[in-house]
Amino acid sequence: MRVWIASAALIGSLLALAPGIFGKPSRPEGWRQISPVFPHVNSVTLAQDGSDVIFAAASDPATSQSGVFRSADGGTTWTLLSSDLSGDTVGTILIDPRDPSRLFAATVRETGADGSATRVYRSTDAGVSWQFQRDFPSACGGTFAFNPKTTASVYLALECSGGFYASEDGGTTWQLRDERTLRRLQSAPGGQLYSIDAGDGTILRSADGGRSWSHVSPPPCSLGPSFFVINALAVDQLGRLYAATGQVRMIFIDCPGLFRSVDGGHSWQELTTLSFGAIAFDQSDPSTIDAALLFFQSGAVETSKDDGDSWQLLDVLPAPAFDLELSPSGRSLYAVTELGLYRRSIRETRVVAPR
Repeated sequence: MRVWIASAALIGSLLALAPGIFGKPSRPEGWRQISPVFPHVNSVTLAQDGSDVIFAAASDPATSQSGVFRSADGGTTWTLLSSDLSGDTVGTILIDPRDPSRLFAATVRETGADGSATRVYRSTDAGVSWQFQRDFPSACGGTFAFNPKTTASVYLALECSGGFYASEDGGTTWQLRDERTLRRLQSAPGGQLYSIDAGDGTILRSADGGRSWSHVSPPPCSLGPSFFVINALAVDQLGRLYAATGQVRMIFIDCPGLFRSVDGGHSWQELTTLSFGAIAFDQSDPSTIDAALLFFQSGAVETSKDDGDSWQLLDVLPAPAFDLELSPSGRSLYAVTELGLYRRSIRETRVVAPR
């Protein structure tokens, strides 16, 4: 499988930063900025039906505007679908992989002395219209996950105030199933859920839709109870679990690495000593992984085409990527950075022999 990753090894990071330290910043060779009219992109989600449809949650700090954008051509042109959902900042948007016409969005609004609150919206017509679903006081955003075994189940992990919620009616009603603050919620092809407990940094696994959770064995280099150690958590289309570790200490990185588990987190294999902050998998090529460098403000993106056994520098972004998304065709890689959304063509032309 090919996997794309943002990495953070000390030497690799310094090398990636070298042009900016010793001269002018390097110009990204293959990246093209494709941000919508609101320059700050909070998240993107790609349709899984083979089309070039992309949705982006974006905002403009200068005007305090925020909205949902749609592109039908891979990000070349954008249409603003909805601006200022009740005056909130749209932070997370996700297409339901089981139904491309259904989307979920989590927005955040400031509430003065109380801090912030989160609202959840749903669209059943590919983003043309949005319906308010529920308000979560004191939460500062959330992430969604879906159960591939049933179209009715939707999951939500809230930040700040905490709480894991589940909906068994497609997002109409929500039930609290766990009061802990869970980060980086992921779903596996078999329906299992994985997440990180923000309280102690441990990886959790649930096989019953979040009604109960069990602790996953930590990667070999885990430093103990600190949620900063696990920087990325991901599950590929084969159900394999990936955990990226690493913690900055002075000018060093303690315990950097990318680990893979093929047995639900019972045992781990170290793939590299690079430390990543975002991981993307190529659904069309099970040997390819892409990932983004995490520490020292490096924009380097690494790629592996042999299941993570070896890694090569793909390119350097003008800013670090905090999210990577790969098109289902494997032809385009999308990177969300503090400077906007970037796209890079990564798939070489393939020659198919005549039958």
